[in-house]
Amino acid sequence: MYVLTPRFNTLPLGERCVKLVGEVPVVLNEPCQGRYLVLKRGEGVYPESASVEESVFYIAAGYPKRVELNDGALAVSDGLGLFRGFAKRGVWWELARAFNAALAVYASRCIYCTAYMEAVFKSRPRLQVGNGVVASFEKTQVGYRAVVVSGPGRSDVFKWVVETLFRISTYINEVALGATVDAPLSLYLPPTRPAPAGGWLGAGRRPLIASPQRMLSAPNTTAVL
Repeated sequence: MYVLTPRFNTLPLGERCVKLVGEVPVVLNEPCQGRYLVLKRGEGVYPESASVEESVFYIAAGYPKRVELNDGALAVSDGLGLFRGFAKRGVWWELARAFNAALAVYASRCIYCTAYMEAVFKSRPRLQVGNGVVASFEKTQVGYRAVVVSGPGRSDVFKWVVETLFRISTYINEVALGATVDAPLSLYLPPTRPAPAGGWLGAGRRPLIASPQRMLSAPNTTAVL
């Protein structure tokens, strides 16, 4: 996949060129010297300069966007799929701000916030999140399946948790914000006692956090439930 960022902002398309101005792609009817990124699923992110024929590319400036060029017109859609099969090799950090921007936009709008991630982490995470937030992990063959859910007034902690998971991951197979997930009923009720140390995925189901090796604490915040 071809990606434009503020630093790698020029994509040559034969006799035409796409130039990123701020967060906006501009089509020029003239050739140009390329400076863009190639994201290879499962392999990493690398600089490139050669002319391309592909009419679909991504923008990682602000909220990530998928762009398709048809007859000189640009069709823009959600670009969070950029982070599926995302390996932290090469200059991967050039795309990290776009993920955080997407997360910030979602967290600013959601009431009951949800996130789903399949990833490989540097070590098995355990997150102390307090009342109103659930972070659950299930071991898979290659990593962990993570589910994060927060109630009203806890989107700041939700954002911190998902940012932390992105930061400590080495490979992300799948990620979704606003995903449909199971959550304990207690999440939707006023807290009457401290939440258990391990989160639960679905009423009556087995806990998904066990014997953690790493402890991370959420920042101190004031929640309104």
